[in-house]
Amino acid sequence: MTKHRYSGPISSVTLEGDREINWFPGKVYEGLPTGNAYIARLIARGHLVQEKTGPVEPTGPTKSTKSKAKE
Repeated sequence: MTKHRYSGPISSVTLEGDREINWFPGKVYEGLPTGNAYIARLIARGHLVQEKTGPVEPTGPTKSTKSKAKE
């Protein structure tokens, strides 16, 4: 399933089928109906961005960068 991260203001919406979603900045949402006009608009405005899948890359200093910093 596709995951999207939300980056807009805190809000709520009721989609077709009485599915309620409470939007919080930074939260990841899974299984959103991307064919829905409201969801498509959030994606187009950049409020919903698809999360990358696959291996997570390290974000901190690695052993090799720590040893170079000491030199």
